[in-house]
Amino acid sequence: MKPLSILQVIGGGEIAGSKHQFLELCRELQGRGHHLTIITFLEGELSADARKLVIPIQILPMQSIFDFHVIPPLRKKIKREGFQIVHTHGIRANFIGRLAARPTTAKIITTIYSFPKEDYRNILKRAFYPPIDKFTTPAAHRLIAVSEGLQKKLVEAKVAPQSRFSVVHCSIDLDRALPSKPRGIIRQGLGIPEGSVACGMLARLVAVKNPFLLLDVARIVHDQWPGVLFFFVGDGPYLEPLRHAAKERDLDRFIRFTGYRTDPLDIVEAMDIIVLTSISEGLPVTLLEAMSRSKPVVATRVGGIPEVVQDGQTGFLSASGDAQAFASKILKLLQDPAKARWLGEQGRQWALDHFSLSGMVDQTEQIYREVLAE
Repeated sequence: MKPLSILQVIGGGEIAGSKHQFLELCRELQGRGHHLTIITFLEGELSADARKLVIPIQILPMQSIFDFHVIPPLRKKIKREGFQIVHTHGIRANFIGRLAARPTTAKIITTIYSFPKEDYRNILKRAFYPPIDKFTTPAAHRLIAVSEGLQKKLVEAKVAPQSRFSVVHCSIDLDRALPSKPRGIIRQGLGIPEGSVACGMLARLVAVKNPFLLLDVARIVHDQWPGVLFFFVGDGPYLEPLRHAAKERDLDRFIRFTGYRTDPLDIVEAMDIIVLTSISEGLPVTLLEAMSRSKPVVATRVGGIPEVVQDGQTGFLSASGDAQAFASKILKLLQDPAKARWLGEQGRQWALDHFSLSGMVDQTEQIYREVLAE
């Protein structure tokens, strides 16, 4: 088929799962022969990694979401280079990218990774940013939700009617999702004693991840299985409050905080069990990373998580907010190592069959062509 000309617009401050998903999409589209360029509004890990992958990228620096001076040069670029598709990711990119592309012939696609109102701890941002995003949503020719659960929530919130949505799950490239070092060396670096069980949550420590629940879970599990260590892997506004709470409750004997890490697959490799206590999710890449390494997972039954974790088949699901129920699922894995191994193996096969990178890019490419044909 004829190659497409695609402009990918993203804020630039993305890290971890969202950054990897975005760059994998761009890398694969470029590898398929499409003319692709990235626009971001600030320098960061994403722009540095894009350059390593030799993906064309341009920075248009912005001081705030209302820094409209970037719109004319962005619109000029879209027209001059004849981009057929402008694909936006994130509220800032959606707002600016749609305004810039709307008067042009380019078709506008937007991927939504999470429920907008739950992305912000700051009350003003929570009240202000989602309406800003919704204001320009009618300009988008197609909206992509990363899970069926997220799409349902967005439709119910009247972000847009279901007819304007497509669902494209996040993905994992199993051929490239490999740790950089042997498991034993990584565990030594994390201070995990030989014979100990390591249980980790890789997530930004924000309200929507409900990380304080894991403190309660850790206490319940440790009371019955003293050899377990719990790792909080990530940073965020709750990092210091969590440290303080763990120390105050005398949990810091078996709870570790690593802060932000740039080697999530190494951390996954070092863990025995991966957990996620979220109260809402689009589709968490950390669970796909865990499944890619055959790790058993325990997660809450929210958002797109049940589309990743088949309860009792590829992992365990628990009701959101119930520490006792969540802890009981972890204890099941500890008490039955054969079951834990089986769940890990089933999870890897499920990820391979349903969340492959090539499948995600195929679907995205198909949406581009459908929208262009409309």
